[in-house]
Amino acid sequence: MDLAPDQALLDTAAEWLARHDVGLSAAEEAEFQAWLADDPAQAQAWAEVCEPWEKLDDARADGMADWMLIELGRRERQRDRRRQVVLWGGLAAAAALTLTAWVSLRPAAPEAPVIEREAEPVMVASTAAVPAPTAKAVILRPEQRVLEDGTVVELDGDALLSVSFTAKQRVVRLISGTAHFEVFHDANRPFFVRAGAVTVRAVGTAFAVERTDEAADVLVTEGRVGVARSESETEIPDPLLVGAGGRVLMSYDPADGIPPVEILSPAEMASRLQWRVPRLQLRGASLVQVVEMLNGLNRVRLRIADPALEQLRFSGLFRADNAAGFVSMLQGNYGVKVSYDENETIVLSRR
Repeated sequence: MDLAPDQALLDTAAEWLARHDVGLSAAEEAEFQAWLADDPAQAQAWAEVCEPWEKLDDARADGMADWMLIELGRRERQRDRRRQVVLWGGLAAAAALTLTAWVSLRPAAPEAPVIEREAEPVMVASTAAVPAPTAKAVILRPEQRVLEDGTVVELDGDALLSVSFTAKQRVVRLISGTAHFEVFHDANRPFFVRAGAVTVRAVGTAFAVERTDEAADVLVTEGRVGVARSESETEIPDPLLVGAGGRVLMSYDPADGIPPVEILSPAEMASRLQWRVPRLQLRGASLVQVVEMLNGLNRVRLRIADPALEQLRFSGLFRADNAAGFVSMLQGNYGVKVSYDENETIVLSRR
């Protein structure tokens, strides 16, 4: 039977993991073993929090010790963010997720009813009013790294990689997950990404690679790359050429032959790369905070003309690049009047 550990057990397991990193005394080790044997759910929680570290052990065995401390720190930050997300209520169903907001335009009045609507993928949060000192508004972005040659890499979630650069070539091994590469142009040093038995070659281009158990999924966003199965990380004879907007799913098994190149529409491309889009993570954030953040991330500018609207507060997780969609939600659900000034700024006021 699959026992899903609750958040309290995950937190306790994470604390034990931190203590293990420092080192346990004999008494502490006995206490830990007793805790582990006390409940199968506790053992499962321990296995879950240890899984990223086990991947790193595999990476160390492959000679990537230089990346260990960096990856450990990144995993710890991801786990902290995950704890916060779970504390806010967990992820809503992907098919019909809800943005929850509440209105408190008259402080003396009873709490207004919560209004829910289908919106961008969002996390359901508490419907109770959050005091101003604890209100939060955070921009969540994919983990980004700039490699020593200037190449920019974005990592989706638990993506894990290693880097090996020489005077003649640049090699990145994608150990797990998905990464997007904006490769710095250097004709004298070709850029290779190795995912399982598949190698991608580029000089100066942009593309995403997802490593799965059976295949490498390559999506080209700019320029052109060569994709091939190869025993060597840097020699790929007769590569399959994939241009911008193209996608190829190449298995690791040579018996599967050469797969076709799929040409994606802009909408399909955006859907597959939506993990790169910044999100706003809100907990009791005021409309003023949301507007400030949206203005910093979008060409569309918003301005609040009615101070009464400043009492609107929001909790949830939604795309930060869709200011127009947020304005439409305000207009349709909260009686907000929308107009434009001489600078084409969207002006928000009460009807």
